[in-house]
Amino acid sequence: MKGSTTRRVRLKISEFKGTDTTTEKKLLSPEYSPDTYNFTFTGGALKAEIGVDVAMLGILTDKNFWHYLPELPEGESVANLHFYRKYDFTNKKRDDKIVVKGSSGNYYVAPFWETGTFEKIPNIFVSSLDSSVNYRYNGNDVLIIAGTGGGVYIYDGTKITYVKNAPTITSMCVHYERIYATVSGEANSLWFSDDFNPVNWNASLTEGGFINFDDDGGRVIKAVSFLDHVYVFRDYGIVRLTAYGSQENYTVSKVYVSASRILPDTIACCGDRIIFLTDEGLFSFNGYTMTMIAKEITNLFHRDRSAAKGAYVRAITIFAADFVRTRARCFARSNRDL
Repeated sequence: MKGSTTRRVRLKISEFKGTDTTTEKKLLSPEYSPDTYNFTFTGGALKAEIGVDVAMLGILTDKNFWHYLPELPEGESVANLHFYRKYDFTNKKRDDKIVVKGSSGNYYVAPFWETGTFEKIPNIFVSSLDSSVNYRYNGNDVLIIAGTGGGVYIYDGTKITYVKNAPTITSMCVHYERIYATVSGEANSLWFSDDFNPVNWNASLTEGGFINFDDDGGRVIKAVSFLDHVYVFRDYGIVRLTAYGSQENYTVSKVYVSASRILPDTIACCGDRIIFLTDEGLFSFNGYTMTMIAKEITNLFHRDRSAAKGAYVRAITIFAADFVRTRARCFARSNRDL
């Protein structure tokens, strides 16, 4: 257009620093993006090296090679995965397994460190959501599986043992040879098994038992064994349980009160801290203090975070949740100190 002028500007960006959803776009530094998907910023370089691929597992005898998971029977899909930590005392080597809960409610097992096939585990069927813990019972490594709709099973790599008197467990952890569990129905209670005996849930001073939390902290949603204590997560707070030996010496102390709801499936033990998502954002807990982290990505998450999940593996923290822009399940991944 006649009379118009243009101005050329060269903008040098020395490094990319990540995503910032909280700063007003007009004020945002060029090193940050207000909306970024499928890129990493490791080392200040913008790289399209993140995504989803077919799962592969390591080879125990040669760490330079990997193998694919075998296929499930036709018509089955993965509803949940469990890592079964098992040692072969006869051959003095790891004999870990991967256990899959299929969409049908049946379970399948395959070798973790070598190629193999999925074999159906008999005498176990769970139609509800499930959780698991590894446990050494009577000198053998076992996988304990619990369904949120009822049923606790002990798998020793060969057979299934059904635990008759166990509560309906929604999540669990192992601490000083006891199972500590959140349960369905009694949302204000934490249950625990007898020590060295995950089959015995009888409530007495010499066997198993339960602890009631009758204040306004909300439901008991998850128990985590962390830094020599059991941390009991509730809808709006965290309680520290000191549990060594005799029940008579148990002590309970409130360590954190939250103004926003804690989402149970996002609670992930990440080495020297626990990271979780709330309605307010991401938080890090070191056993004593709470710190809000990764504030820059808070607004990526949709308001409805009820289906969000969290996990930690090999120094990488991953959160799966609905994002605002896509309104679909996306992943937020970090391999740095959040």
